[in-house]
Amino acid sequence: GEALGAVIEVAMGPEGKPFWQAQETHPVILAEGIETALSLAIAVPEARVWACGSLAGVGGAPVHLPCVSWILFARDNNHGNPQAQKQFEQALSRLEAHGKRVVVEASHVGDDFNDLAKGED
Repeated sequence: GEALGAVIEVAMGPEGKPFWQAQETHPVILAEGIETALSLAIAVPEARVWACGSLAGVGGAPVHLPCVSWILFARDNNHGNPQAQKQFEQALSRLEAHGKRVVVEASHVGDDFNDLAKGED
C-alpha cells in the first residue's frame, strides 16, 4: 500500500550525505530487506545502500533522483516461488523504466547476501 516505494537509507555512499541532500551522482544498491542491506553496507562501505522492505516495494524506489547514476538490484534467490518471480519481474521492469542501467545480482550462497555474509549455505 502506502509504503511501496519507501526506502530506508542504510548507507549514504561516498558523499556521506542523505540522498535528498546529495549533490554528486553515484550508484545505489537496492536490497529487498533490511538485513541484506545492512550486510551489503558492511561489505561495501563506500556504497549508497537502500533497503526497500519487500520485493514488491523495490520497483517504486526513488531511483529517478539525480543522485542515482545506476542501480544494483541485490535480489533474494526465492527459488521455486512463482509469486516472488513475478514480483521480481515487475520490480525490474519498473526500475528499468527510469532509463538508468540496472544490474541484478543474487548471492551464490543461501537465500540472500545476508546468508552469504553469515557464511550460511
